[in-house]
Amino acid sequence: MNSFFMSLLWVNIFWGFINLMPVYPLDGGQVTRHILIQTDPLNGLRTSLGVSVIAGAAAAIGGLLFLGSTYMAILFGFLAFQSFQAMQSRMY
Repeated sequence: MNSFFMSLLWVNIFWGFINLMPVYPLDGGQVTRHILIQTDPLNGLRTSLGVSVIAGAAAAIGGLLFLGSTYMAILFGFLAFQSFQAMQSRMY
């Protein structure tokens, strides 16, 4: 019973930190986007998408290599790809 509660505690803390990563549409990505748009109205959105692509790709690779989590790699790889597509569509 004690290990069950420790597992729940670990999941809540771990995913709380994951949610704060600067990957859009996670909470950290939304905060990063708003801050960068306020500091640079012309290029803030594009910069935030670039940060999202890099952070998402790093999380995908790190999740696969260090944590052995295929789910985390697929999730963050997909989020990074979405940010990349959004960045490409906003270039023109």
